[in-house]
Amino acid sequence: MPAQRVPFTTRIYTGYLLMGLITLALGIIAFIGLGTLNKQFNNQSDISSNLKHATKLGFYSAEMQNQAETFLRVGQIQAANSVESGYRSALYELSTLSSLNSQTSEPIIKRVDKHLHTFIDAFKTAKTQRARREQIVKTTLPGITNSWGALIEEYQKETISAGSLAISNNIWRDLLIIEKHMGQYFESLNPDQLKLVDMNYQHVMGLVEDLYFLESYPPQITRLDIIRDSLARGYSTFNEGVQTTRNYLFLINVVMAAESYEIKYLSEKLTQEFRQALDSTQNQSSSMVSSLSQQLIALSILFILMTIVISMIVGRSIKMPITKLREIFNRLSNGERNVHIPTYHSKDEIAALAISAEAFREANENTQILLDKYQELSAQLDEKVKQRTKELEKANRRLKDLSVKDGLTQIYNRRFLDASLVENFNRARRSALPLSVIILDIDFFKAYNDTYGHQAGDTCIQRVTQAMSHVFHRSTDTVARYGGEEFVALLFDTPAPAAHALAEKLRKEIESKNIPHRASPLGYVTVSIGCCTWTPDTEFMSGEEILNQADKALYQSKDRGRNQLSVCSKELPSE
Repeated sequence: MPAQRVPFTTRIYTGYLLMGLITLALGIIAFIGLGTLNKQFNNQSDISSNLKHATKLGFYSAEMQNQAETFLRVGQIQAANSVESGYRSALYELSTLSSLNSQTSEPIIKRVDKHLHTFIDAFKTAKTQRARREQIVKTTLPGITNSWGALIEEYQKETISAGSLAISNNIWRDLLIIEKHMGQYFESLNPDQLKLVDMNYQHVMGLVEDLYFLESYPPQITRLDIIRDSLARGYSTFNEGVQTTRNYLFLINVVMAAESYEIKYLSEKLTQEFRQALDSTQNQSSSMVSSLSQQLIALSILFILMTIVISMIVGRSIKMPITKLREIFNRLSNGERNVHIPTYHSKDEIAALAISAEAFREANENTQILLDKYQELSAQLDEKVKQRTKELEKANRRLKDLSVKDGLTQIYNRRFLDASLVENFNRARRSALPLSVIILDIDFFKAYNDTYGHQAGDTCIQRVTQAMSHVFHRSTDTVARYGGEEFVALLFDTPAPAAHALAEKLRKEIESKNIPHRASPLGYVTVSIGCCTWTPDTEFMSGEEILNQADKALYQSKDRGRNQLSVCSKELPSE
């Protein structure tokens, strides 16, 4: 059948059907190959992830040991927190690895889990032992040794012989030596100090026994009993501190070190196993990619060749009438009216397009008539649109101000403050620049309203906000009404000393206005201020936390008598 007799859509659908069959065959082969390759890559990704978890596990074990040694050496609380944080992180990595269900990895993972629990249990015990040692060294033992002098003086107050006096003086001298050697041991952990303490203690106890032989007066013997008991209790407490020190040193230097080394060794073993598996998987993936690429290239070449052939056959059968009709529609679109439109008898889309072209030509004539009327109406409509657009822009600006400004003071409201606090905190953290938050409250404002009325109270609030706008006038400063008689200023790139100076300047400026206030002890309006500053060294995690700390400082100002500035207690970096 000649191509001209075949309907237009039939020719196109036939061409697309042939191309679709070829594409389907190509897609099936590609789908199967890519599915297999995807499984391989997923397996490779899983192994790579496991390798990362195993590596992190070894890192956390070493970090836990280092932080534990730091804590037990200097008592830094942050180091203890780091140990517990590292332990939780190691448990997370371990739980991730436990989901592998690998026969070769499971025994190693169980051993790591056991060593992890042993390590953290040893650390908790060492932490308790160290706390006990600190209590003995700084509280219990000094409490006992500091009483020795008073006991000797109490004994010497009674009438005693020259020999007893000399012996008791020697006892007091030797007790001072014992106390010195005790302190030197806990500072240096030198075992020679233990020998000196023991030697002097035995000597002192011998001197006390000598006093027993010289004394016959019962009250003095009772005092000697108290002295001997105090010496024995001090010596026993010192030995307890020594043993406690040895215990936690043994835990960190032997038990925890061994557990940390074992965890690191097992982590390296897991890492080696995953690395070997990853290398094997990568080699397999490379081979599969090469094979699949060759197949897809061959099929793609076949697809391209058949597409070219089909396109030429179908294209030539529809090119001429389409080209002719395109020229006709171009002329009609340019507004031509005297255009000859051919007639097609195929009863397909080409013939329908020819009919549409005739309708288009007739529509051109009608459109020209309507166009003249439209241009006249369009000019009028454009003028109205411009006028309405100006009115809408003005209303939008007014609506935006109402949404972020406080109606009474015309400074920012609480909703804008919340958003600006988050934005300023994130900006300060990104740029590592300080962010200061100042919050103030008008003192005895309820009493002011009760005395002068709410209208006067509104005026008072407006005068306070005028003073704030005068002090905090930089483009980066944000002044907002927090609620009622409370106001907040956000000062970006403002260190603590500068913020304190500005806050104090504001307090003095409001005080200098001398706004009468009969219900205030001072007789005029004052404000209480709290200030808090974030720097990269502080522990604040959000702008809301800085605001809360500034609010606490504000209440400190109120508790201290109002009309003053207080700074938050967490403003300095933690030790």
